Amino acid sequence: MDDTITKFSLWTYIKRNSGMYVILAILYFGRNLAQTAASIFKGNALTALTQHSLKGFIVDTGLNLLSWGFFLIFFFCSSRYSAVIIKAVDNSIRNALAHIIGRQEYEDFNKHTEADYVSWFTNDINQINQDGFFSLEQTFSSALLGIIASVILFFYHPLLFVTTLVFAVIMILFPRLFKKKLEELSQKQSKQNEVLTSKITDVLEGFVNLLTLGQQKLLNKIVLAASDKTGQARVNYITEMSFSNSLINLISISAQTILTVESGYLAFHNQIPIGAILIVGSMSGNVFGSLTEISIDLTSIRAVQPIFDKYNKLANTQEKTGDKDVAPLTQQIAFSDLSFSYPNSDRPILTNVAGSIKRGERVAIVGPSGCGKSTLVKLIGGLLTGYQGSLTWDNNEYRELSLRSLHKQIAYIDQSAYIFDGSLRYNITLDREATEEELKTAIKRAGLEKFVADSASGLDTVLKHAGNNISGGQKQRIALARQLLGNPQVILADEITSAIDEKDGQKIEQSLLNLNDITLVYISHHLRPEIKKQFDQVIELGK
Repeated sequence: MDDTITKFSLWTYIKRNSGMYVILAILYFGRNLAQTAASIFKGNALTALTQHSLKGFIVDTGLNLLSWGFFLIFFFCSSRYSAVIIKAVDNSIRNALAHIIGRQEYEDFNKHTEADYVSWFTNDINQINQDGFFSLEQTFSSALLGIIASVILFFYHPLLFVTTLVFAVIMILFPRLFKKKLEELSQKQSKQNEVLTSKITDVLEGFVNLLTLGQQKLLNKIVLAASDKTGQARVNYITEMSFSNSLINLISISAQTILTVESGYLAFHNQIPIGAILIVGSMSGNVFGSLTEISIDLTSIRAVQPIFDKYNKLANTQEKTGDKDVAPLTQQIAFSDLSFSYPNSDRPILTNVAGSIKRGERVAIVGPSGCGKSTLVKLIGGLLTGYQGSLTWDNNEYRELSLRSLHKQIAYIDQSAYIFDGSLRYNITLDREATEEELKTAIKRAGLEKFVADSASGLDTVLKHAGNNISGGQKQRIALARQLLGNPQVILADEITSAIDEKDGQKIEQSLLNLNDITLVYISHHLRPEIKKQFDQVIELGK
């Protein structure tokens, strides 16, 4: 089944991996049957002693040891196979989550931070494993053990079974009293994990600033504060869980005590053998130990649902896009009375802007910081929506266009020029199929030839996360080559030279202006006179 078309829940993934769970159920059954048999043979050995039967004692002791041997085999197999299933389920959840995140447009993606998403893939799934799938497996195993033990108790005397049944119902219903509170605390714990990841990511990314200002102690302060709040959220959750579990254990102890008294009474009146007292004690321990485990696990299982609800909310986000496919630009991109305001902002960043960019033109957009240059380019690139006025691609209103189709026609490059952890080849292709000739052409057009030639491993040179082992200019050329490999019709360059030195910046600007058959939209705070004359049009904002 496709991992990407489902509702997130424990049962969804259990059904999807039903074959594997059937095998696990068989292993659990064998394990619990062997454990029960060991207890029975141990009780029978005691009965044999009271009957002065040495042979019976030796035989039952041998069968007890054999049963424990089978138990250990089944225990190993079930534990390992459980880990195999969890691996498959984790892969499936992460794949579905990645698919849902990947289909988001720019605005929806940025409703959460990268740290939030990292927490979803790591902390949340760890909690789902521990409190969800593992607890569910233990619930099933405990239920099997309890059923087998209950049958044995009924076999010895119906009174024992009735007592067991009454307390079983109480223990199963009891956790419902704590359901709502634990779900709330679980949700707070998940949210606090996101905050912790976000805080740590933020302060580590700004480490150079802390270092140069001598403020490294701020790293400790921020991490400790976030860690303490996350730990407190966990303490609150465990406190409520422990209180619930303590009451469940109290019910379990009371039930086992009553069964011990009943079995003693029955043995005293010769209704069951002496050895049966040991067996009843063991079986009642199995039943109520299992019920205790089930009650605790059911509470944990219910508490993970808010995490799945969070995933489902993301999955149900409506895409704000039209359905009209976008053909290569033949005429112009035009905008009139174009206005835009960011959410939760009380003032528009663009107001009644008008202009046009003809196919093949080289257009510069200039203006002071905060005048809306980047916003305009993001609107043209389909990254931002919800504008007022008119914005058209060859007379087709952007609201009607398929944004996925639009992205195929436009290359967007900003000043961040992100570099992935991988080879230079991977950073240019990003796993797209490309011939060596196409790759060489993109590298040449981006002015990256010298860097490739000077690198000992060429295209196989390994680049570190965020490009920490290369210069800002090299990052921008790699980002440009990455976009040129897709043969875009339109290139949007948003302040791409603002964070690099002037010499490299001039070379990159000239590389862009030298590109043929490209519509170029270039953003800058200030155009150098020597390149300003090479633009067909300069649009000034914020005048």
